[in-house]
Amino acid sequence: MVEPAWNQTVEMFTERDANGATVMGADGKPKLGSDFKPFVRKAGSYAIDDLNQSTQNQITALEARLKGVYPNEEARQADAAALENLGYEKAAFDFVRDRMLNSAEAGEATLPKLPPNATPEQVAYQQQLEAQQRELDARQGKQTVEARRAARAALDREVQNVYEAGINQDIEAYINDMKGRGEYLPDFVLTDKWVNPQTGQPTTVSAFGARVYLALNAKINDNPVHAAKLASLQALGPAGKEARIAEVTRLRGLYFPKILQAEVTRIQDGIRASSSQGKPSNTVARMEPQSQGTLTPQTMGTAEIRSWAEAEAAKEPGWENFDDATREARIITLAAKKKYGG
Repeated sequence: MVEPAWNQTVEMFTERDANGATVMGADGKPKLGSDFKPFVRKAGSYAIDDLNQSTQNQITALEARLKGVYPNEEARQADAAALENLGYEKAAFDFVRDRMLNSAEAGEATLPKLPPNATPEQVAYQQQLEAQQRELDARQGKQTVEARRAARAALDREVQNVYEAGINQDIEAYINDMKGRGEYLPDFVLTDKWVNPQTGQPTTVSAFGARVYLALNAKINDNPVHAAKLASLQALGPAGKEARIAEVTRLRGLYFPKILQAEVTRIQDGIRASSSQGKPSNTVARMEPQSQGTLTPQTMGTAEIRSWAEAEAAKEPGWENFDDATREARIITLAAKKKYGG
């Protein structure tokens, strides 16, 4: 029943030439009239309304249940969490319905494009109509597709900036706490730059910061519950901004301290393991005469120490078989000995 009805609908909107033959589009498929897309979106909105109403019914039922007595607190918290998730679900349905019915991308009436051979008078008149349309849209509070996209991108950047600023503050506070406890972490661990694996070029971001940042992103995005909730808040646009910031802040506080601790522990364990397993280096510090009859070591900067350590570590037997963590540990150990002695 559904399939024949759909075929009849498509047939009704199919364009035909003067001889009744089907007009084919550039994609090789039958060309449908300009009203087809708005029609389909309008029809689709009824399906969205059904889903939305079902969600609203569940919300109403849960709100009523939460006013009652529960056998334990866990059961109440489970219903409260379910109610919160249903709120995000309903917001997503509302967003999709609004886009289907009100967006210019959904097939709103737009001014027709002028033909290539349009006269100057036609061009001038078209420009006048476009100016009037922009003025009307402004009075009605409408935005162009480009303006909406730009606004969404700006909002995403704003939320991302808050998220990244929080990560940087957490890293700085953690490192300061380590120094206060007298724990050892070589400076170059924090200053070495991350190499973008796609371009092979170093960036302005520290490798340490990039590793923990990517680990936190993976922890959040790989969790379908977190990903769905953030997507629902993003769909709300400006209305969901504060809740979105609160959620990424909550998730950062939930996971980031453990990720930081795990990365620092990995580095420290690598240093200890390399110190106990590494062989004494046969190299000596570079020497340059400073005055007649006196030789003193030449000072090396952090970048030079790192380069030296990488070159020396690569001479170790079996280097090509080491994994990245073991290689990094060997480099850190040699650089630390070079910088601090030992």
